[in-house]
Amino acid sequence: RFAPFYREVRRRSGLLMTATGGPEGERWHHQVYHARMQGTFAVIPAELREMPDETTRKVLDVVARRFVHHFGDLEPFWFAVDHAGAERAFGFCLTQFLGADDGGGGELGGALAPRTCWAVIALYLNCGLLDPRAVCMRIEDEYQRGRIALGRAEAAIRLVLGWREFYRGIYWMSMPSYAELNHFNAYGPLPAFYWSGRTEMLCMHHAIDHGQRHAFSDQVSRLAVTGNFALLAGVAPQEVSEWQRAVYADAFEWADLPHAHGLVTFADGGLFTARPRLVDGSHIRRHFRFCERCPFEVGRLWGEGACPMNFLYWNFLIVNRGKFAANGMMGWRYRELDGLPDEVRQGVCRSAEQFLNSLA
Repeated sequence: RFAPFYREVRRRSGLLMTATGGPEGERWHHQVYHARMQGTFAVIPAELREMPDETTRKVLDVVARRFVHHFGDLEPFWFAVDHAGAERAFGFCLTQFLGADDGGGGELGGALAPRTCWAVIALYLNCGLLDPRAVCMRIEDEYQRGRIALGRAEAAIRLVLGWREFYRGIYWMSMPSYAELNHFNAYGPLPAFYWSGRTEMLCMHHAIDHGQRHAFSDQVSRLAVTGNFALLAGVAPQEVSEWQRAVYADAFEWADLPHAHGLVTFADGGLFTARPRLVDGSHIRRHFRFCERCPFEVGRLWGEGACPMNFLYWNFLIVNRGKFAANGMMGWRYRELDGLPDEVRQGVCRSAEQFLNSLA
């Protein structure tokens, strides 16, 4: 699992390690406080935007002609296409985000800014415009110079040296059979609104629309919104992974498949993480403000007008109870489920069945 892997790669790399062989600050993992998101999904700061050069503009014209019916918007195209542009983006992240105290995130929207930053940097790392080792060494150097707090430096290195390399390791160790794993026997089709954003669920609408316009998304919306719905609705893991690779610019197969089959759908049954990351509507409400304007009531568990994330969540737990018999990390969820009245448990199952049938 991730924790022992991360400790080992830290030891091998020597990053944020003391002369005696221990981790800086005597801890491997520093919890960095992140405020809740405010409102909608990430707004791309102007400093992370690159103007298309002549070559890029010609490529955009070709794509516009040949792939006019494909998902996604070409304009505005703001990604860097060379090392220099990627370096500018990374430098901006260092000065604006990592240098902030652990409770803030600079002047660009609190916790939203660091997540936005690293969602963009992931693209440049995955396509080769940035060297991951050089990125980690620069972060460590900034910490040694006293410009970055230890918690921020460790959190950033954990993303690059830890999680990114863990994705890579799972992929190369487990393929090609990993792509066919399906722990929950989920074979449902991907709902059509994943390609249009036309759904009354505002969290899903805005998450899909953001991916269509910007070709990227931070981890929170991928896991808690689009990924969570696919898990709860029983969408086939392969379709989830293929959709993510079609939508997000950083979703190369070696990085996306472990994410989709491990974190998002738990299709690998626990090889990647100990439990599925399923959440209900109340969790989404804590991160976003979509629920305030949504026609569905996030406070209702079932019945007409109830938030689909709620009754799908409880229905998923009921249907898959046998899969979690030996999973101690799911115990508290089932204690909550068992505390619900019989009428509620029956109601969430009926609501889930009716809703899923309406998607067919």
